[in-house]
Amino acid sequence: MFRRTSIHFARKSRAPTFGKKKSKSSKAWLKRQSLDPYSIQNSQPKLSSSSSPHHKRSTSSLLSTPLPSSVIGGGLSSSSSSSPRIISRAQHKLSSILPPRKYSNVLDLGCRPCSWSYLISQTYLLPSGKITGIDILPTSVPSELPPSIFTFIKANALTHTYTSTYDLIISDVSPNRTGIKTIDSIKQNTLTLSLINKSETYLRGGGDVVFKYSRGEGKEDIENWGRGKFDSWKVKKPEASRGESREGYVLGRGWKGG
Repeated sequence: MFRRTSIHFARKSRAPTFGKKKSKSSKAWLKRQSLDPYSIQNSQPKLSSSSSPHHKRSTSSLLSTPLPSSVIGGGLSSSSSSSPRIISRAQHKLSSILPPRKYSNVLDLGCRPCSWSYLISQTYLLPSGKITGIDILPTSVPSELPPSIFTFIKANALTHTYTSTYDLIISDVSPNRTGIKTIDSIKQNTLTLSLINKSETYLRGGGDVVFKYSRGEGKEDIENWGRGKFDSWKVKKPEASRGESREGYVLGRGWKGG
């Protein structure tokens, strides 16, 4: 006869844990964010993404970060330029790409959530100027963009029929990402090329354009598209754009068509 014996193992006591342990990639991302002057959020008040015209998908905002003096001098009053302002990464990009000029009719492609349109209204728009924003997704238009200035259209920018002409067309449109750089570059540049080609039909003579593209596969078609069609055609990589990003912008000034 064998006597059954019970063997008990004492459980090791564990220190209480709060939340999951951060991975190496998460730690690296947090470190990058803390060192990024365009993403610093320490001691910054929180903004409601539904009500703020400065909120941008996947971007953070800054307090008291001035726009370039050339842009402020081109449109902001002294009172508004001296007070604390919240400038998003997206607005920093546009202000560093587009030189000062006043426009009467502006088209913002992929406008959601209106941060570029807001910057245009504050710095680049004539007193009687208008802005039309178009996006395939619905958006909550901020109160700082009243109907007297801004009109939102929920539509596909490629298939929509435009009934007006514009002296400035801006586009920060991006397709859905796959995470595969080659495929994402092709998707971005195919979309951008289609948008630029269509813009020929509603861009006024002498007008300007800003379009986002990828500096990856297919970039040559975008970078060479406007040569000879504009008085000036430049390729831009804004300082506010992350160094590892393939994102780039083309700036065309003085459209020779129309």
